[in-house]
Amino acid sequence: MSNQLFIEKLEGLRHEEKYEEAIELANKLICKDHSFAQAYEELGDVFLCQKELTKAEKALLYAVKLDPTSTNAHYLLGFCYGASGRYEESVASLKVADGLWPNNPEVLRCLGWSIFQVSAGKRKEGIEVLERAVALRPMDVLTMTDLGVCYLTDRQFEPATSILTEALKLSPDDERIKEALENAEFFKIQFQKLDQRDYGLLPPREIFEGPPPEDLATTL
Repeated sequence: MSNQLFIEKLEGLRHEEKYEEAIELANKLICKDHSFAQAYEELGDVFLCQKELTKAEKALLYAVKLDPTSTNAHYLLGFCYGASGRYEESVASLKVADGLWPNNPEVLRCLGWSIFQVSAGKRKEGIEVLERAVALRPMDVLTMTDLGVCYLTDRQFEPATSILTEALKLSPDDERIKEALENAEFFKIQFQKLDQRDYGLLPPREIFEGPPPEDLATTL
């Protein structure tokens, strides 16, 4: 069986969530050809599906070493770092992937999310990258939701409500969207009350019906 047929079968097993069979097949392919970078990419992808992040990182680092020009290897490594909360490393890998394949909406989605998570000072840049991803793939629910959550975290409640509402129309049963939309609407009302209090229109005790002001930093 050729390497390409191995890869196609491996990808099929991963999509069917037959992860142990996929790992066994990937290892067979690696034993057959130690220098075949795509086998390590696929193995890393399977480990990501299993949330085995340490194993995924090891496989993907080796894939990048074997083929530094592989967009997918850098993308998956950046995804792995992001899933581990190592956002600066995630941004570095994803920027390499973006340079190898400019304007790929999935790369931009992950890049924008990781940039946003680095620090409060990076939020504007992260949102701009996510907006580019949505413009390139306007009906993608995951990208729309990521952007909506970032808007919400940045206290941009109107655009958060708008894009999350559109995402919910496309995926009515998505619990993440529902929760984010509820939070956007809730905090929008609370901050409107806060503004009214600042102008002397509401007494302090009526500002928040939910979390007190000091909890907002950890909630958003």
